[in-house]
Amino acid sequence: MLSLPDLAGIDPADLAARLQAAALHQDQCRRQAARLKLPEGFEHTAEAIAEMDEHAASIAEGARFAALVARFVADESSGRAAPTRRFVPQPSRAGFLARIVAKLTGAPTRAGAAA
Repeated sequence: MLSLPDLAGIDPADLAARLQAAALHQDQCRRQAARLKLPEGFEHTAEAIAEMDEHAASIAEGARFAALVARFVADESSGRAAPTRRFVPQPSRAGFLARIVAKLTGAPTRAGAAA
């Protein structure tokens, strides 16, 4: 399983920033290439320009992932326990459920009388 020391050689925050810059550059190149008027017979180049949009989106997604890893590493390094949710029954619900079970089973209630 992946652990915090496995990420020791990588600075996720720096990687996220570099990937964001790469995504912006790729998008700028795509927009510039889309403005070109390609003559007939340059279908391969036209396809490559269309693929640049997908590449920019992939790089941006990698930047978002690296930012999430940076947040995870910061949380793991903080030493705080992650917040947990506990189920605490509300008194009215617990009392209602206890009365129903007592009625069904004939068990005594808190007052001591059988239901």
